[in-house]
Amino acid sequence: MMGHSAGSRVKTALLVAGLLGGCGGGPRGAGTPDHADAGSASASASDWTFVLVQPSGAEGSRWALEKDSGGQPGWVTVRGPAPSTSRIWLRERCEIPDCGVDPAVCGMSLPVVRTLSPGDSLSWRWDGRTSRTRMEGTCEIRQPAAPGRYTVEVCSTREAPQPGDTPADAPHFTGLECSARQVEVPGSGRLVWDG
Repeated sequence: MMGHSAGSRVKTALLVAGLLGGCGGGPRGAGTPDHADAGSASASASDWTFVLVQPSGAEGSRWALEKDSGGQPGWVTVRGPAPSTSRIWLRERCEIPDCGVDPAVCGMSLPVVRTLSPGDSLSWRWDGRTSRTRMEGTCEIRQPAAPGRYTVEVCSTREAPQPGDTPADAPHFTGLECSARQVEVPGSGRLVWDG
């Protein structure tokens, strides 16, 4: 590294670390695909796993939005307990910086469609945390969701989705089939939806 000072090497290393540690990439996410490291999930009193299964004897495939354009799992939605029933953010949101942390550069999150052939499954592990905004919405923190009964909705379709208008747009789903169940927070368990 001729011509580069130790200070510029450190700045470069910090920049690379910030880029790699941006939204949706590391263990700081609230939930994780079931097969990934759940990071700090053990710190919470909740540990739920949601699974969508296309049974091995099923005819044809099933499609689900594995990740939406905001980086959230698109096939599973969790809504808070009454009376608010607002959406629970299953992982940090890239468009809102984390409180107390230098802002990281977040890449554009592109929607990901998952094809479930007979015998395939898709799962998501939720540690019972959500994002809360602070300081008039200028930053967010991850914290345990309030105790109560939450609604978990899983959606998929038997019809192949059509591409969105641009790569950043979610695909066009038709024939969407959704099913909802209840979970208690704090709590733990595994909920399975058969396709």
